[in-house]
Amino acid sequence: MSNVINEKLNKINRSISNIKATYALSGNASIEGLQGVAAPKKGFIPIEYNNDGYPSKLRIKDVGSAIRQKVFSGALFNQAEELIFEGDKITSIGQSAFAGCTKLKEIKFLDGIELSSINSNTFSGCSLLDPSWVLNEHITSIGSGAFASSAIKKAYIPNATSLGSSVFSSCLQLEEVELSDNLTTISSSAFYKCKKLVNIKIPSALTNIGSSAFSVAGIKKFSIPDGVTKIPQRTFQSNPN
Repeated sequence: MSNVINEKLNKINRSISNIKATYALSGNASIEGLQGVAAPKKGFIPIEYNNDGYPSKLRIKDVGSAIRQKVFSGALFNQAEELIFEGDKITSIGQSAFAGCTKLKEIKFLDGIELSSINSNTFSGCSLLDPSWVLNEHITSIGSGAFASSAIKKAYIPNATSLGSSVFSSCLQLEEVELSDNLTTISSSAFYKCKKLVNIKIPSALTNIGSSAFSVAGIKKFSIPDGVTKIPQRTFQSNPN
């Protein structure tokens, strides 16, 4: 029993150290100091905390129209389960902004969101988050690994003409995909391990398919346009159907 207690105490102490380091608090600062002093200065206001002392629900105020890259990759914020943005309409999300937030379940934009592109690794590793709401007819390009290993269920991208490699790799919940008729390339590992993706309509303009594009996926039927002259190795490797 004592070992269990000691392990728990050590975990809490490490958590407190991480939080103090993030906000450059003194060694004597209390956890409560976050909400009253440090967090508002940074624009991050914790609303709820988890058992380890990390904020599980955060309100983010007045960040402008852009969410900077890797902003939630630190030890403090990647424990959050819910994020609430307010103050401006979001028109840009930086590379890897939410990458590795394995506990994140929901993001709310109180003043709206309107994007024309999705940067690389934006939601990579968000295994509990379905970020399908960020996709619409205004999206023209999506970077590499943007949704990899997330819980996205539907990808509606009728006007995106550029998809990076591994863009939906290991999206185990992905069931529906709508691609642009003008898309010419499906990059390598784009739909790797998308086991619930059974059907997909291939654009008639397609000319290139990357290696392992549909490996370990659930695809049952596949129509190859005339413009495709080469099927790379491992395109359908280990496809159970």
